[in-house]
Amino acid sequence: MGFLERLQGPPKPIAPSSASNYLYAVKHHLVCHGLDVSSQPLSVDILMGEVPGPHSKSPLQDRTFYTALMLGFTMLTRVSNYLPIASATYHLNTEHIAFTMAPAPGTVGAPVEVTADSLGEIPLSRIIGASAFLTRSKVDNTGKGKRIPFLRQTVNPPVCVYDIVTVLYQYVLAARPVRGKPFFYVPSLHWSLTPMLYNQRLRGVAIKHGLDPDRVHSHSVRIGGATLLAAAGVPDYVIMAMGGWASAVYLQYIRPSLQLYAAAQVALANATFLSADSIRAVHSHQKPGPTYDRDRFTKAPDDAFKPSVLFAGILDL
Repeated sequence: MGFLERLQGPPKPIAPSSASNYLYAVKHHLVCHGLDVSSQPLSVDILMGEVPGPHSKSPLQDRTFYTALMLGFTMLTRVSNYLPIASATYHLNTEHIAFTMAPAPGTVGAPVEVTADSLGEIPLSRIIGASAFLTRSKVDNTGKGKRIPFLRQTVNPPVCVYDIVTVLYQYVLAARPVRGKPFFYVPSLHWSLTPMLYNQRLRGVAIKHGLDPDRVHSHSVRIGGATLLAAAGVPDYVIMAMGGWASAVYLQYIRPSLQLYAAAQVALANATFLSADSIRAVHSHQKPGPTYDRDRFTKAPDDAFKPSVLFAGILDL
């Protein structure tokens, strides 16, 4: 009420944190009165359904959308970290994506790192990894950013259904992003994937899979990755550290290793842990309640993932 009273009278600037706190209070009030306003997570098989097909009418836009889905899902990050938002100062530009290249066959030397704009025609067979540098996030008080490494994986369904390094490589070869521009800007089309377009397409994805489109948006990708990791048995503190959920002071001291990220990639790409069917099964039994906890969910059928893992630590409110 105090916030609403402050808005009365002449127009005045409002800090984003003030608006965010007010919206959180409204959301909490709605939940306490039985209205379910939580985001619905998206699973890896849903995302894989957006792989551009040979009959696509807009192949570059489709590949851009698919790549953004998979990158956000793998990094467990907020959309402001990988799509251009005017109010954010931590855009993901082309030079923030780098590939690690092995020495040419028959030569000896250390691996070389090249940024996405310098990839040229290097064959995928020489690419052994990639990384994304997040210049900053809203929970990064130091402003130093962090680099998230990806090791190239062998796609072997159903255990591993995608490799984020290959996804990034294929996008770069198709879109040819340029230095100084957002990574998801396509120069040949003078077009960029924006959060608004991203969310519009996500609504279409939700409808296609029989999900509530009002509960599917960019955050569904982030919490979908976290939900899958929890279903795979990855410890809560690891998920919180990877996704930047600062719910405890000790989390700021956690520095996930390359091996941890590699293990998380394998879990994220494992289609057997969580599927669209299991998400629908859980939500079909869901009853609105006053808190975000395990008690809100009825036990899922045998073909759904176990245990139910939509709990407080993975919701970014």
